[in-house]
Amino acid sequence: MKDVNEANIVLGCGANIVDFKNPRNGSLGAIDESVLRTFLESVPELKSLPKLSFAAGELWEAVQAGLDLNQIYGSTILDRFHYVKVGLAKCQRLDNWRDAWVRFFDGAFFAEPVMVAYVDAAASESPSVGACIEFAAQQSRCHTLLLDTFDKQHDLFKSMTLDQLRQTVAHSHAVGLKVMVAGSVTLHNLASVLASGGDGIGVRGAVCDRSRTGAIVPEKVVELSRRINQL
Repeated sequence: MKDVNEANIVLGCGANIVDFKNPRNGSLGAIDESVLRTFLESVPELKSLPKLSFAAGELWEAVQAGLDLNQIYGSTILDRFHYVKVGLAKCQRLDNWRDAWVRFFDGAFFAEPVMVAYVDAAASESPSVGACIEFAAQQSRCHTLLLDTFDKQHDLFKSMTLDQLRQTVAHSHAVGLKVMVAGSVTLHNLASVLASGGDGIGVRGAVCDRSRTGAIVPEKVVELSRRINQL
């Protein structure tokens, strides 16, 4: 969700996770702190809500700015969200992306860090999916892997077959990770994504008007939910 209005639409449609991001800033475009604060102030009781998540941009950007998660968003927000994710595009340029990832989340004690693995790793200059899984399995606070695409012009099946996706999900489960599958999930590839054995899916463009940067359309959210329940 890019704003409070979109969050309210998704809440009304019964989503299990409400995820904030700014799609105009890329795959995991960092949501502005003020949007999260306004949302939290607008809801009377968080216990009655689904899980809350947000995207904090790309780790490379934070490293260049010399900022960590707590400095950007503050404990008031982080203490009230369940999940936070940061992308690893360009992180192959870093001397040690693993140490940078740990430092970025240091001090954010309540929100669970999600390990993001871009399946188009070469194009995004990010660590391989296998490297992300191996590292995430070693982190005591990280229990969830997000498989996503950095390039939103293509879906995840441009970078891996369904069999490879199934193997990736199975391997992640074997090392104790839950798996969320995203990457331009649409009604056309929904059946294949659900057949992967993942624990959930993430969508944006499939429920928007024309493109992922457009407004969320309630009818599309309802239709996607109906199709999921049918499959």
